[in-house]
Amino acid sequence: MDGRNGRPVRDEINVDFFENDERGIDIGHRHNWRWLTPRTDKDGVIQVRLEPTDKYITVEPAETIDCRLKRKERPDLLHPPLSSVAEIIHSGIVLENHCGEVQAVPGPGELVFFVKPLHWWQKFLGGLFS
Repeated sequence: MDGRNGRPVRDEINVDFFENDERGIDIGHRHNWRWLTPRTDKDGVIQVRLEPTDKYITVEPAETIDCRLKRKERPDLLHPPLSSVAEIIHSGIVLENHCGEVQAVPGPGELVFFVKPLHWWQKFLGGLFS
């Protein structure tokens, strides 16, 4: 969801699933790691099928700005924040939004993730270094 105005965002989202809450261990060295890169639909929704071993999840934008980060803050790519799959299923989770005042109320089974589209110059600069 666009953290500035609440509109759906069509984008690719990186979704990682973990069996254990292995905080402090680099993402690539965690046990039973499963990674998906689904694209949101026109309503900004992604549906994923859970496996019995999926206990924790991380989400990261592929081509947008993560609104959990404060201005000029850099993401910790090796130790991304984890969300409990059980909590998402039971009551839902809304992640932080530092891009605007938009708020959301999750339903059971929902994880609300706020992002902000890149400016044209950010896309241009990203293209120079990719």
